[in-house]
Amino acid sequence: MRGLRRATVIFDFDGTIADSVHLLIGAVNKSADGMGHKRIEPGEVEMLRGRRPRQILRHLRIPLIKLPFVLKRVRREMNRGVARAKPAAPLRGILLDLKRGGCEIGILTSNTERNVREFLVNNDLDVFDFLYSGNSMFGKGRVLRSIAGRRGQGGRGEIFYVGDEIRDVDAAKKAGVRMIAVPWGFNTADALRGADPDHVADTPAGIRDIVLGGAGDRHIPRRADGHVP
Repeated sequence: MRGLRRATVIFDFDGTIADSVHLLIGAVNKSADGMGHKRIEPGEVEMLRGRRPRQILRHLRIPLIKLPFVLKRVRREMNRGVARAKPAAPLRGILLDLKRGGCEIGILTSNTERNVREFLVNNDLDVFDFLYSGNSMFGKGRVLRSIAGRRGQGGRGEIFYVGDEIRDVDAAKKAGVRMIAVPWGFNTADALRGADPDHVADTPAGIRDIVLGGAGDRHIPRRADGHVP
């Protein structure tokens, strides 16, 4: 298998690695009981999967001034259940293929490191080389750029970010790294393609093929500021 030597692949956690969309919906609805914003009704889930973050906030009637308090409640509630979640997709074989191909693999998450590591052990996915845990809901691009800069020191190869949300695509553009969008998490494949990622991997094997074989939808080179030259 031909590999891009020393490439770094950074994975989003919720929705990409962990099947936590149901936890997110439950946490948002629990927050609604205390914060007074709109709940997510069962019939609205698919519609919201096709929306951008600010459209979702408007639909749920969450004003920006309240957003930090809502996010704090949602994260606290999700952290209670994420360690017991199941994988969002069969990823173990693909992760091992990436490592055998010379890649370094890691996780960027807003969950606590303890809960993420417990999830990884519980699901036989404790194969990652690094894990960054931090609050990054609206600063994810900056955090990703910082991680990419550190991992890129010493002449490493290309850096990829794998995520399931439109905001992951936006973050990758801001960080100037190659984005692989996956449709098995929160946002739909059509919504992700509409956000203009570098690649869309419809299956876990697609991630491996893009990184190790240069396959996928397409690759758009980006400058460090995320713009197409």
